[in-house]
Amino acid sequence: TLYRNRNQHYEDFHARFNKYRASVGKEEWDELPDNYAVSTMVDAITSIVKAIGATHLISRTNGHAVMQSLHQVAFEDGVSGAVSFTDFGDRKDAQFSIIN
Repeated sequence: TLYRNRNQHYEDFHARFNKYRASVGKEEWDELPDNYAVSTMVDAITSIVKAIGATHLISRTNGHAVMQSLHQVAFEDGVSGAVSFTDFGDRKDAQFSIIN
C-alpha cells in the first residue's frame, strides 16, 4: 500500500469523508483510493487545520499569520510520511518534484 501510516489521521479523515458522502446521498467507501495524491491531500488538510488551530483566534482570517503557523507544523505520523515545512511553506523532504 502507498499509505505509509494507516493511523488516526487516516481513520479520522476517512470517517469524515464517508460522513460527507452519506450526507449527499453517495455510497461510502471501504477505503480511500490508494495513491500518493490522496495520502498527500490528507496530510495537506491535516497541516492546514493544525496551522489554523495554532494561529491566534483573531488572526485566523489573516493569511500571512496562518502561513507563519504552517511553517511551524510538523508531525511524524502523516499518512504520506513525516510532514514539516520550509520557511517558504514548501514541504520538507517531499517525495515528489514539480517540473515546469
